[in-house]
Amino acid sequence: MTEEIFPSQSPQNDLRSGRSPIESTERKASEEKMQDSSHENPGNSQEGKDMELDDPNTTDTNGVEKNDEESLEEELNRSQVEIQKLQDSWARERAEFVNFRKRVRQDNQRQEEMLIAGFASSLLPLLDNLDQVIAVQSSHEEVRKYVEGIEMIRQSFTQLLSEKKIQPFRPLNESFDPHSMEAISSEEREDLESDTVLEIYQTGYEMQLENGSHIIRPARVKVGKAVSRQSVSENPPAKND
Repeated sequence: MTEEIFPSQSPQNDLRSGRSPIESTERKASEEKMQDSSHENPGNSQEGKDMELDDPNTTDTNGVEKNDEESLEEELNRSQVEIQKLQDSWARERAEFVNFRKRVRQDNQRQEEMLIAGFASSLLPLLDNLDQVIAVQSSHEEVRKYVEGIEMIRQSFTQLLSEKKIQPFRPLNESFDPHSMEAISSEEREDLESDTVLEIYQTGYEMQLENGSHIIRPARVKVGKAVSRQSVSENPPAKND
């Protein structure tokens, strides 16, 4: 397609400027071409740069991207805080569960020990009767064999108690302990520095536990009361006429 070039509409102006009509036509065509090129590449001209800076769509896009970044950062911070809260809550719940299991285990163990102690306590009178039979002295062969059989029964019984951590104790010549002993009688003695067990009337039994011992039955004893020599000299015994 051939571009049609129109002559200048004002020949008088061309004559006044000293240009021929052909030169004026070529100059105008060149100016139009430059304008067309400027419109096709607005980024290369100052006008295109001004339009790009003044474009409201570009500004809005940058603002939206900035808001999105801030929103994502806030969401990330909230998520991290929530994760930390969940971790702390899980740690507390786990510690409470471990403590609960420990308490349940201790309570069950304690209950089992008390049941065993109660059952053993009900059988101790039977063991006392066996001890009385074994204490019998006889010269008859049949009686001795009978006593030996009783001793075997008693040994099996005490072995069963030992497996359940139940042990007898006979605190002869030991200091009197009111928590594990029961004083049936007493005697004042000058040769004693403290209250001491002089005689045992009945054997005591205790169960060994993790945190100490449990007295199933206290030992019944005779206690020697310590008396100072000064008090004896101040209160001498009365003489019989």
